[in-house]
Amino acid sequence: MPVPYPDPALYRKHAAELTEIIFQYLSSCREESLPVLETIPPESAYRFWKEELQNPTLSFPALFSKIIQGSTHLHHPGYIGHQVAVPHPYSMLADMAAGLLNNGMAVYEMGQVSVAMERAVCEQIADRLEWNGDPGGIFTSGGSLANLTALLSARQKHSRGKYWEGGHADSPPLAVMVSSEAHYCISRAVKIMGLGRQGLVLLPVNERFQTEVSRLEDIYQKTLSQGIEVFAFVANACSTATGAYDDIETIAGFCKKHQIWLHVDGAHGGAVLFSDRHRALLQGAGLADSITVDFHKLLQSSILCTALVYRSIKDSYPTFSQGARYLFEDDEQEWYQTGKRTFECTKAMMVLKAYTLLHQLGETSLGQTIDRQYQLASDFAEMLINHGHFQLACKPQSNIVCFRYTPPGIPPQNYDLLNREIREELVRGGKFYPVLTTIRDSLYLRTALMNPGTTLDHLASLIDQILAFNPEKL
Repeated sequence: MPVPYPDPALYRKHAAELTEIIFQYLSSCREESLPVLETIPPESAYRFWKEELQNPTLSFPALFSKIIQGSTHLHHPGYIGHQVAVPHPYSMLADMAAGLLNNGMAVYEMGQVSVAMERAVCEQIADRLEWNGDPGGIFTSGGSLANLTALLSARQKHSRGKYWEGGHADSPPLAVMVSSEAHYCISRAVKIMGLGRQGLVLLPVNERFQTEVSRLEDIYQKTLSQGIEVFAFVANACSTATGAYDDIETIAGFCKKHQIWLHVDGAHGGAVLFSDRHRALLQGAGLADSITVDFHKLLQSSILCTALVYRSIKDSYPTFSQGARYLFEDDEQEWYQTGKRTFECTKAMMVLKAYTLLHQLGETSLGQTIDRQYQLASDFAEMLINHGHFQLACKPQSNIVCFRYTPPGIPPQNYDLLNREIREELVRGGKFYPVLTTIRDSLYLRTALMNPGTTLDHLASLIDQILAFNPEKL
């Protein structure tokens, strides 16, 4: 007996219910009438959702109300934690359309619209970097996979395909030069590639947590003397912990001199290419070979939505050189067969979100939002300095501010414990959600100001709550 096709009227009913739930939720976030996060012990959450799965009791609207209640509320102005975008409604609606259509993108026939959109958006990024010639790229599932893919491309070009086909046998060891402040995914990528610990050449940073460019030549020559070939350099734009931008222009000159592939990890801060005010932070990126840009950080997209763009699209084709005759008829370099250039075979229509945001909001609006968040971070840092009992890790270069409370009467050896307890109390209070990070062996409160609804008044209130903490609780 054939299974009846789902009744569209049922979808219409549930869609209307969910839309009303979302509207009420967004209103509650704006009014700050709910906590940023209602902490639920892991075992309690597991028991509840397992029991509900086995013995369903919730209606469709009740199910999604419960899901929303137990989640972290990024739309709340007190969300100042991780580097995750507050999704624009256009992104949410694009997600809905992508979920409906469910077109994969490995082969052109399964993703005619999104494959074409992907090329258009990647070329728009390349235009902002003033990459002439034949730039191009792909969208992929997050910055970690984009950075790994870029390094695989770099190794493939350096070795002329030798490692892809023959492995590491009878080949000189390879390495990647990278700041000690780089995202951990770079170390992970190097080890996934089988390069081992020696495959990561960590570079020292200056007082602003930027790569110490004066040491590049010495460290490079020392690496060569150990019989290790450097095939790639990953520059931060910006670093995850402190938001520091490397001196990409100087690094680019170094890489050009030694014929090293330069990849810019702009997963977070690469978005400033749309900002007229802050684009100079990417000075020199026009000389790079590739760049990663997450739309799901500063560009208001829901996760995941990452662009990996190459200065020459030709460098992207050999990365995953292998036959798949049931998908592709030949090995030609066809830009529209994206499965030849990505790790994913089945790939979501993630570019639909980026395209919709650029199409509906425009570059100017996206850039102005970034400008606002960077200015907010600068103003917040000034407030902390003016108070006198706060210590900054460094002057912010992005929308990330790392600071610690250092009141009189508390021994310095207790600062870590003090700031840890303050963070826990802030989260329990429900008004703010900062995170912690360790910088040079000291614990700091870290705020990533992602929400356009967060104001200086909110941050002044955050300072007041910190000042109200009773040190006797230690």
